[in-house]
Amino acid sequence: MRAGTLSMLLAAACAGTRGPEPVRAPGTHMAQGGTMSPGTEGVVYLAGNEPGTVLSLREDAGGTHRLAGLLADELRRLTGARVSVVGTADSTTYPPVIRVTEYVVREIDGRRPWVGELRGGSGGLWLLTPDSLALEEPTGRLETLAGAKVWVVVDTASTPALVQSFGLLRQAAP
Repeated sequence: MRAGTLSMLLAAACAGTRGPEPVRAPGTHMAQGGTMSPGTEGVVYLAGNEPGTVLSLREDAGGTHRLAGLLADELRRLTGARVSVVGTADSTTYPPVIRVTEYVVREIDGRRPWVGELRGGSGGLWLLTPDSLALEEPTGRLETLAGAKVWVVVDTASTPALVQSFGLLRQAAP
């Protein structure tokens, strides 16, 4: 059995065995004067008009938090998704602000997505995660994002996993 085939079988066997992994900002630490939020979950949305849009998280109970920090650009690309966030909270502003230090994407369009770095090569297309996943994306559009951080919704019943939808979170480093 070829090494590439074996690694695809191992990845397929491990697919879906873990919950979503948190996305963490590099070098995170608690900001002065803030308190660590215990974490909150809700739907990411944008309010206002350009250039003054506000990135926010709406909790199911109706609470709203403005989202900021190193991961704000990635969260902006997750508008409409259900996420859990953790970070430094500042409740002296309205709405309260969370400087997000980590997030987990819980749901996009009713499905749990995978989040990771996209890699392409002679072995095909892979999403690098703790449970790396071999991907098949028939249109070829995903291949153009090699090296980028993406989310994908896939059918893991097929091998490689068939991509049903995807989105860009962060461009590949130059």
